[in-house]
Parts: sequence; C-alpha cells; structure tokens
Amino acid sequence: MSQSIGRDRVKRFQALMDEKGIGATMIRNIYSFTFVGSATNEKKKAYQAFLEASEAYMHVLKPDTPLDELEKIVQNVFKQHGVEKYYVYGFAHGVGLRFEEDPITTIVVAERKQKTLENMVLNVGHAPLSGKEIGTIKMEDTVLINKEKVKKLTEFKRELLEV
Repeated sequence: MSQSIGRDRVKRFQALMDEKGIGATMIRNIYSFTFVGSATNEKKKAYQAFLEASEAYMHVLKPDTPLDELEKIVQNVFKQHGVEKYYVYGFAHGVGLRFEEDPITTIVVAERKQKTLENMVLNVGHAPLSGKEIGTIKMEDTVLINKEKVKKLTEFKRELLEV
C-alpha cells in the first residue's frame, strides 16, 4: 500500500543488514529530516541538537567508558539546545548476532553502568527526541569501537529538507 507523505505524518525507514550472522541497523525517520512544508523552528532546533548529540557521543566513544557517562554528554547537548524535554533515555544499544542486544540502555537500567569494550559494536542514536511539537527525530548508526576512535559501519546523508 502506498501513501503520500503529508503534513504531520511520520514515515520510518529501517534497514536491517545481516553479514555472516552479524546484524547491523540503520534507522531514519523521514519526518526527521524531510518536512512537508516549512519545518518549525522547534523542529529545526531539535534536528540540529540530535545531530550534534550523535557527533559528540561518537567523538568521545572509546573502550572502557561507562555508558551512563556517555549519556550525560547527550543530555548536555540537548539541554544546551533547550530540547531535553523531548529526550527518551538510552542513546545506544549493543549489536551482535541480533541487531538489538545487550547492553540495551533504553530498557535495562542496570546495563547503563556497563563500560564499552574494544571491538564492541554499538548502535548510536537509538533513543529519539519525541514530542507533539517536533514529531520523532531519530537517526541511528552502527559503529565499531576501536582503541582510539569509532568506525561508522553505516553511512547516511544527513540533511534537513523542506518539500
């Protein structure tokens, strides 16, 4: 069934990949960056904040970092932009044999204390900004944690479009 994308409609694109038994996920909510008509200033602000939070998270992501410490970085970015009220906690989850597995920081509170490991694969950007005023803004990427920095395993052009 096909539908046109109209005002205030959310469409979600999710790609699940499996390579030799290892899962990866990449999610984009089309409404997050493609707006029918003009995006409100609040939506633009939330979109920009999400991009900055993702970059800040990946910039400091390295082995032996507690996930709850990384979460504080995301929360600070959202506070700086004034969009923290839209945040759903748990910016990352593990990826392995399944596309969503431990640590699942959104659901399992105890796993927020886990530390990252070298060669761990995480999905970053899992928890969205969500609210009536902005819709849902969520952009996930799968990354590999190397000794010094992360390697993105998924790529997607990030731009805000108004059509």
